[in-house]
Amino acid sequence: MFGVEGEAGYLHITGSGADPRSPGLDVVSSSRLGDWYGVIAGRVGYAWDHWLLYAKGGAVITNVSGTIVDSCKALPCGPVTMNAVGSKDDVLSAAFGGGVEYAITNNWTVKAEYLYFTLNNHWLVTGVASNNATYSWDHNFSGLHTGKLGINYKF
Repeated sequence: MFGVEGEAGYLHITGSGADPRSPGLDVVSSSRLGDWYGVIAGRVGYAWDHWLLYAKGGAVITNVSGTIVDSCKALPCGPVTMNAVGSKDDVLSAAFGGGVEYAITNNWTVKAEYLYFTLNNHWLVTGVASNNATYSWDHNFSGLHTGKLGINYKF
């Protein structure tokens, strides 16, 4: 069996960390993935009785953004501060995985699925501090593992 499937959903993942080389750990970078995502993928599988075992592959699109804040709280930095925001809207990456689906009726099914979003994208957030020094920070998402349970209606 084979087919094409689309989905859209809510995804909000954030993280932050301090630069270990900054005095007082006062340079902090944060990243955000989401708030939305969309997947379009092909499915190929083997069906028997009411069961379908399938593999899935396609594309995922989502929003990513990042910030750098240098509050310059630790000496000997003086009055140097910076607040830079970078964004990479509509990042397109590969998605692949698989799952199992069970037909309750001719139209209703339930499924369990694993899907990996590669999201091997990185971008630089840059900004100019109050002392005219330029900072840049390399944000990198190395992928996202997802698992879900679902109820489907087939038209």
